[in-house]
Parts: sequence; structure tokens; C-alpha cells
Amino acid sequence: MQSPVQKYRDITLSISPDSVVFPGDPSVVIETFSNVAEHGCRTSEMRFSLHTGTHLDAPLHVLEGAASVDEIGLDVLMGAAQVFDLTGEERGIDESALRACWVNGTERVLIKTGSSCPLKKGQFNEDFSFLKPDAAEFLIRSGVQLVGIDSISIDGFAAVDLPVHRLLLKAGITIVEALDLEGVPAGNYGLICLPLKVEADGAPVRAVLVDRDF
Repeated sequence: MQSPVQKYRDITLSISPDSVVFPGDPSVVIETFSNVAEHGCRTSEMRFSLHTGTHLDAPLHVLEGAASVDEIGLDVLMGAAQVFDLTGEERGIDESALRACWVNGTERVLIKTGSSCPLKKGQFNEDFSFLKPDAAEFLIRSGVQLVGIDSISIDGFAAVDLPVHRLLLKAGITIVEALDLEGVPAGNYGLICLPLKVEADGAPVRAVLVDRDF
């Protein structure tokens, strides 16, 4: 019997008390304050950084007074996307690495590096892949609206001034981090990437790829 064609790919990391967080960020806490036996229903509260798991960075993340998550248009968060497989590249991905796989007209870029594998295992690895500033400048010149990466940050671990965040967000390019691209082939997809509608600097997203040929 022929296997069904896969139409949707969930590329979102789950959020749980075991989720990896960037050093200095609060851990995830989930507490139940009512239960079925005593109250007729189970209700819980959750506390965590808005930059936990698969999440979106709004311009407000690094630019005072800039746009918050709720101000990002749906036309940016949904549409055609290219997955570029840069697994095996040096940790700092530069312009030349992007040019080698670039597809003209790309508006949403998702970069696969293999960095989501330790995150899924609950491990933080400071040697995760990241973009170099010249790669960010290339994306800006190319007219990209959204950039996603499977690393916990699009800047390197030692980049305390977050130069790539600042370049991209100042240019109005939305950033999505900690995608789960394991097992996703490079290619052209439809992207649905919807955050919580919060007036804040970041938010968790549910990110889904749609095979373009279905």
C-alpha cells in the first residue's frame, strides 16, 4: 500500500519545563491551580520568556519604540518560503554561503543548520550556527521579509550587541528562531508562522510548512 503524501510539516519545538532556554532567561514553569477531581476541570498557568522555543522576534526586541509582535502583518507571516540546507557550513554563515543556494525572488528564508538537534534533546550548545552581518546585509538587499533559523539565536553566542538582530529588525525583517527543520529537505514550501497576538518584543509561534505540490 502506498504511503500517503505528506502535506504539512510541523517545524515547531514544543514548550515544556525541559525546554532549552538561552543562558540568563527564566526556565519554563507550568503549574496547575485546579484539577478535575476537586474543581471539575484542569487549569494551569505558564511562565517563561517570550523568546522560548520556536519564537518570533519583533523590532521592539532591540529597538526602543519599534513595532511589537501584534503589529507584524499576516502577509509577512504566511506565504512562499525557501528552506536552504546549510548543514556542515562553518558556524558563522556568510554572504557567500547564502549566494551559493540563493533563489531569486525569495521573500521568506528558513535556514537549516542542524542546530535544532541538541535543542530537541534538552541540550544547550554554545557552538550553534548563526548568521554573519554580511549575510544579513545580503538578505536586506534581496528584499527578504522574514528570516528563520533552527538555532536558538540568529546571532552567535558571543555576540552580546546582537548585530544581526539589529540589522534585520531595523530593516523591518521579521526573525524566527529555534525552528525544527530536522528531516526537512531544502526546497520551496508554503509557510504558516503565527505568533500569539501580544503587544511585546517576542512571542512563541506555531510554524508549519505546506508542501507546494498538494
